[in-house]
Amino acid sequence: MKRVFTVFALSALLSVIFSPPLYAATQASRYVVLFKNDQIPADAAQLVAGAGGKLVKTFPSAGIAIAESDKPGFDSALGISIPVDSVSFVRFRPLPGGPTFSQGKVTPTDDLFGLQWNIRRVKADQAWKVTRGSRKTVVALIDTGVAWNHPDLTRNVVYAACFTSAGSCAWKTPAGECPCSPYPDLDPHGTAVAGVVAAAADGKGMVGVGPRLGLAGYNVFELIAPDGIPQLFAFDDSVWSAMFDAAKRGYRVINISLGDLLDRTDDKTTIAAWTRVVKEILRQNVTIVASAGNDGLKLAGQIVHIPSDLPGVISVGATGIRPEPVYPLAGSFDVPAFYSNFGKPIDLVAPGGDCGVDGFCNDFSTFPPNWFEFGILSAFVCPGCKFTADSSPFVGVTGFGDDSACVATASCQTDYTWFIGTSFAAPHVAAVAGLVIDRFPYFNNFFVTTILKESAQHLGNHPHFGSGMVNAHRAVGGR
Repeated sequence: MKRVFTVFALSALLSVIFSPPLYAATQASRYVVLFKNDQIPADAAQLVAGAGGKLVKTFPSAGIAIAESDKPGFDSALGISIPVDSVSFVRFRPLPGGPTFSQGKVTPTDDLFGLQWNIRRVKADQAWKVTRGSRKTVVALIDTGVAWNHPDLTRNVVYAACFTSAGSCAWKTPAGECPCSPYPDLDPHGTAVAGVVAAAADGKGMVGVGPRLGLAGYNVFELIAPDGIPQLFAFDDSVWSAMFDAAKRGYRVINISLGDLLDRTDDKTTIAAWTRVVKEILRQNVTIVASAGNDGLKLAGQIVHIPSDLPGVISVGATGIRPEPVYPLAGSFDVPAFYSNFGKPIDLVAPGGDCGVDGFCNDFSTFPPNWFEFGILSAFVCPGCKFTADSSPFVGVTGFGDDSACVATASCQTDYTWFIGTSFAAPHVAAVAGLVIDRFPYFNNFFVTTILKESAQHLGNHPHFGSGMVNAHRAVGGR
């Protein structure tokens, strides 16, 4: 059967890898305020008003507030208040770039497990002999939302919500009453992440690492035009709101397949705020997994990748496979993905895929015929896609937009595609964490992290690999 898979241009990933991160300089009216001793004083609103601003949101357990002001010098004026530690612009995180690869159209009746070398590489198929998880254990995905109408996801999605600068909303709220969309309205990224975690094992389509785990999809992205060109970003406080909501609902694992680079000196307030949030979420016995980033950089010294580099967060780098996208295969071996950040902060690695050649994947003439299969096959949704059909090797999706009709009814077209990036490595680890917790619900998050590291397959003392390849079978106690 001929298969045709939708595709993003490979240049989309390369443009992210080799471009500097964009920050919220154009959102000067929104500020993050850190109060001393991690406590928000009773007169916080008055302090903000006295400096010429308005208090719009608080995270009480972390001592963080979000304020708005158009008054010049607001941050300096508020910063001298005795209870205030520091003030800075609210930053936003770009959506990680990544390609999907095209080679035929997949129908939901196809069994695609044979193409999922990544699932076997992390020994998930062997772990299923011990446990496949259950919807009692929920992995929360802080991302672009999850398409709960996808046939491989519908049975496992237990909740969805959105948090943006415009407000928040829970799924199944009547149309027209939400300031944002719990359903993915701008990009399929979160749906692909969800497929890696918990696509159902129903004998058709694909399968996730934990095929019976619960999924909670959070859409935190919105269109922002820092340079006059609309792009997808997530404000820090939107991500924090989703994290606190997930913890409040008792979801034991949070996957964050987003982030960017910050400077320890220039971005002290932002890093300190993130550190507080993570510390509080960890205190609520939640395991946090995050992608290490697609900058191809050694993480050390002054530059940090947030949130993956923060203490207590499991940082996941990406690998590819050689010589063929098949596992197990005699003579097969792992390679560091060319785009994956590396260095001391990396805790674990998992398949993130590449194009099947060593180097930067920028010369199509060197690609093997099955280059797309070296990526990670996962679920796809198309909110307002624009399709092409030309003779170039990069055929398929050329853009996304808000298709309000299918978004409003949660009925956008679904399919399957290949992706690459640390975004798709991280959910392998998040799913294994979910399987461990589902089998041993009395384990705390510190013990879960220890198990994941100690059960990993050691790949040598390489700065790309951390403790090694996550091993689902060993992690759940398989022998």
